[in-house]
Amino acid sequence: MKEENMIELITLEDGEKYVIVDTMAINNTPYVYLSRVNHTGDICVRKAVLMEKQEYLVGLDSKYEVALALKMFQEKHKKLVR
Repeated sequence: MKEENMIELITLEDGEKYVIVDTMAINNTPYVYLSRVNHTGDICVRKAVLMEKQEYLVGLDSKYEVALALKMFQEKHKKLVR
């Protein structure tokens, strides 16, 4: 069981470690917002998909999907993003 204050690290296909900054569902699709550990200004957005009973993080399908995911993140955190 993951403790509430534990930081979860994920290694993506680029070999870099990322920390999960936030997660949210948009149109019933779960999105995961990540920040690179060594370069915190590098943000990555992935969506979680279920394949063969296993969850995977995959890239977004279009510029529209990227824009939507970033817009929803900004709206959720608008007090912090000014």
